[in-house]
Amino acid sequence: MAWTDPRTDRNGAFVRIDDFDMYYEVVGQGPPLLLLNGGFGMTSSIDVALDAFGRHFRVHAIDARGHGKSGFGEGPVTYAREAADAVGFMNALEYGAMHVFGHSDGGCAALHLLSDYPHRVLSATLSGTPCNRDSYDAAADAMTRELPRLIAEGREDPMGLSKILLGLGMPAEKLARLGAALERAWATTPNISAQMMGAINRPVLVLEAHRDEYIALEKFRAMTAAIPGARACDLPEMTHNFRPHAEEIGRAMAAFVAGLDHP
Repeated sequence: MAWTDPRTDRNGAFVRIDDFDMYYEVVGQGPPLLLLNGGFGMTSSIDVALDAFGRHFRVHAIDARGHGKSGFGEGPVTYAREAADAVGFMNALEYGAMHVFGHSDGGCAALHLLSDYPHRVLSATLSGTPCNRDSYDAAADAMTRELPRLIAEGREDPMGLSKILLGLGMPAEKLARLGAALERAWATTPNISAQMMGAINRPVLVLEAHRDEYIALEKFRAMTAAIPGARACDLPEMTHNFRPHAEEIGRAMAAFVAGLDHP
């Protein structure tokens, strides 16, 4: 599918992961950080975060399976599969382990990394992350069911998300396919249990956003309490959109990582 990226100052690359070609960009210098975008997210939409995080880390931002410029491969798009793809990316670039920043769906994938591949995670920062569908209020639950269906059907969505993604160059047929894939994924997941979170043994920083439109503050605080040793970063003005706070988050991650026993 043809892709016309309106940006001219970024140089990305592709690497073969499992059964698809994954697009990624690398920015900055410092400890290795893997950036996992949210649902429908892509590297093309987070330049400000790449620059902010790149002041402290060597950031590796990937387009998840079916997202952005990456291919789909065969089979469904799931959080567990995205975690396995992240490990495949580390293998391809010869990283034994990396720090991880996961936003929204990317945070769900990060939770699977922490549960299934803890030896590949130096630390994880969770942003706007629901651990299960009970994390959503009624309006958010309805949105997660309606939004991907509208996009799959090629209809205008109330968030204007499809218009944004098409404007970034995503082909309409690919966007519709991603909508269908996430409609299926979001119907029953995430489903990370308290027991799974209680077994996590890697350093975790939870961004506790006070103004997230989909997840109440107490849900973030409950996640912090459920993960042994997890630290909280209190962000009173942060909504579900982390990008306006990227500089502050970058500094918080750098301080968190600097306080760890390992590099």
